[in-house]
Amino acid sequence: MKGIKYLRNSLFILFTGCAVCLLWFVLPAHLACRTRFEGESVTTIWGDTVSCHGESMDSISAYLQLMIGCLLVLVLLLLLCQLLLKKTV
Repeated sequence: MKGIKYLRNSLFILFTGCAVCLLWFVLPAHLACRTRFEGESVTTIWGDTVSCHGESMDSISAYLQLMIGCLLVLVLLLLLCQLLLKKTV
């Protein structure tokens, strides 16, 4: 039971880190480049300058999909840990 609690807490910390990375870096760059033409430089909501070249736009979209996939997997694992803790109590 202690191992499941430790795993749940570790997964929550990992989930929080991924969510912060998604909201701080990936999502603003994706939203800034979404409506721009290729080759333009834009400013995100945080004031960072992002170059919207073809490769960088593709990599931003790939990071966005990767981070959302990781967050979904972490949520499922957190729910599984919570269900296991409720069963053992």
